[in-house]
Amino acid sequence: MATRSKPLILVVDDEPDIRIILRKTLERLDYAVEEAANGTQALTKAMEQRPDAMLIDQRLPDFAGYEVHLHLVQLGVRIPTALMSGYAGVDQLARTAGIQHFLQKPFVYENVQPFMAELLRRPA
Repeated sequence: MATRSKPLILVVDDEPDIRIILRKTLERLDYAVEEAANGTQALTKAMEQRPDAMLIDQRLPDFAGYEVHLHLVQLGVRIPTALMSGYAGVDQLARTAGIQHFLQKPFVYENVQPFMAELLRRPA
């Protein structure tokens, strides 16, 4: 696999507007971005592209976000992951599934840069 000039972030959300907002935000912060609209796409892209980090919505049409993370772990793929949600209590669900990072929706633009720096700094 070729060395990347920028960290690659996989953004997984079934809402196109959320993916667009995160893509634009992350690209402004000098990250490369790949998108997936569901858990199946996320699994495929994570396996093929091995992103440096993954932001995944909890509520997807085919899997829960934490389930995608658990599938990858079972396959031996460790990617620093943050679960995203606008619902209360999902941060605890993330920790139970072994996901230490949680991004509350709606997110504040100014908080994304330090959040991503912390996500990428920690091992998967």
